[in-house]
Amino acid sequence: MKPTGDAMKQRLARLLGVGAAAIALTLGGTLIPAAPPAEAATLFDPGNNMAKTPPLGWNSYNIFGGTFFPQYNDCSLPSCIPLNETRVKEVAQAMIDNGLRDKGYRSINIDDRWQDPRVPRGTDGKLRWDDRRFPSGMPALATWLHDRGFKMGLYVLPNDRPCGGEEGPTNKPGWPSGLPETSSMGHEYVDAQTFADWGADYLKFDWCGVNETHTNGQAGTVFKKWNQAIQASGRNIMVAASTWGWESEQNWGPQYAHTWRIDGDVGPNWNDVLKTLDKGSTATLRSASGPTKGWNDFDTLQVGNPGLTPAENRTHFMMWAMSNSPLMLGNDVRSMTPDIASLIGNTEILSVNQDTLGEQAWLAKNTGGLQVWARSLQDGSKAVALVNRTGSTANITANFSDIFLGSTSGAVRDLFAQADRGVSTTGYTASVASHDTVILRVIPARSTEAESGTLAGGAAIQNCATCSGGKNVGYVGNNSGTATVTVNAASAGNHALTVFFNSGDDRSVQVSVNGAAPITLSALNSGGWSQVGQRSIPVTLNSGNNTIRFSNGAGQWAPDLDRVTIHRTP
Repeated sequence: MKPTGDAMKQRLARLLGVGAAAIALTLGGTLIPAAPPAEAATLFDPGNNMAKTPPLGWNSYNIFGGTFFPQYNDCSLPSCIPLNETRVKEVAQAMIDNGLRDKGYRSINIDDRWQDPRVPRGTDGKLRWDDRRFPSGMPALATWLHDRGFKMGLYVLPNDRPCGGEEGPTNKPGWPSGLPETSSMGHEYVDAQTFADWGADYLKFDWCGVNETHTNGQAGTVFKKWNQAIQASGRNIMVAASTWGWESEQNWGPQYAHTWRIDGDVGPNWNDVLKTLDKGSTATLRSASGPTKGWNDFDTLQVGNPGLTPAENRTHFMMWAMSNSPLMLGNDVRSMTPDIASLIGNTEILSVNQDTLGEQAWLAKNTGGLQVWARSLQDGSKAVALVNRTGSTANITANFSDIFLGSTSGAVRDLFAQADRGVSTTGYTASVASHDTVILRVIPARSTEAESGTLAGGAAIQNCATCSGGKNVGYVGNNSGTATVTVNAASAGNHALTVFFNSGDDRSVQVSVNGAAPITLSALNSGGWSQVGQRSIPVTLNSGNNTIRFSNGAGQWAPDLDRVTIHRTP
């Protein structure tokens, strides 16, 4: 798009993520509705049932909007903007073929330029689609998408004009020459019914024209009217308010929208990613977000587009997921690299974004750009992101006390690598490359010292400077020595039992849970008698107390035993 006049100033302000006043536009009044109740969503969906978790999908603007990547332009279409029906269908089919649809990316959102700029409305007063781009029409496209398991989203202008465009009136007094009249102001009920009749499932409302329309500070009033219009249409349609962080979204968003933008457009660059992450993570915005309220929208993802390094792509995607932002892909999913496909299709990272507790990540520690972010998950574990905003590789430590783990021990899993990293005590440290992020899941582990158990047959407590309690248990095995500890499980079911030990050579130990047949752990070697190693095994525990007995009936000594931990597993 090439906005002109005030529209160009407004577009600039939007891209910079600042109020239009910062570039000498005069703002109107500041009517801000009262804060919404603690649990609210929209008038027609008061329980937020349509968006209990952040929506996932794809949006056309980044690659088919003509702004960021001119290499996609198609000058056989008006203004060389490449958006059309064929490309939308190709994207949807690619998402079926590469498995993204089945991983939850279900909303195909068609952004600006679907409207006919020449004659925006028919004689019946209804909006018209541009048949040069969508020859089959929107109802047919919606049916095509629905038949393939997708939802269809459309772009809407709730104020009186777009941010830019061509082929509109050239001699209308007081109207920028060529700017199309594709807005919906004054047509809310007609347009809501039209979108419902077409089969739309999602509407993105862009805040263009706010200064000319003098709706500054009145977003709550504007979106309340749209709520009423959608309710009257008889079709539940998701409301995505793209008000760019200009309108104190936390005050009205949870009442009249399912998602609300908290900043300007995110371009394919590192500074935009960081700016939006910081702006969207304030305590005020975090408290406005949740399963019964709706979601802070950090904007369409630029992951996989030119301009971001592989490390920056990872941080961008992981932190949008950690922040409970809607995950709307904005890359060309028809031709992405395997690394990008693997990243955006990582089900363990997606599970953080879709966790039903719905807590947005908070900044637990920031040391010169080395950051620890954390959030609680429904099962009692924590999702943790170690973010390196500096220019060089560095170690970042997440102290379990800083993330309120509730335990001095935690079982750590790297979600990107989809690999367990063992049980750690007091915290976890990872080497993180410049601009990269390591995303973890930390499960609180209940720890029991071996020396707290019942010892028999010559097993004895020994001093151990490197062990968790300063002691360990030796002389287990050799057909006689045993150590029996009691662990307390919060609930019955599958657990991981991790044994911490010391050994300077390969040793084995037999482990019996609640008197069952023993399991043999072999080749236990920590690399030295002053070093602590660990080995985990799956076990089934009862709720409450369980006995864990260690022995070695093969006439051999077991390793010295430091402690055991347990944590729930699926």
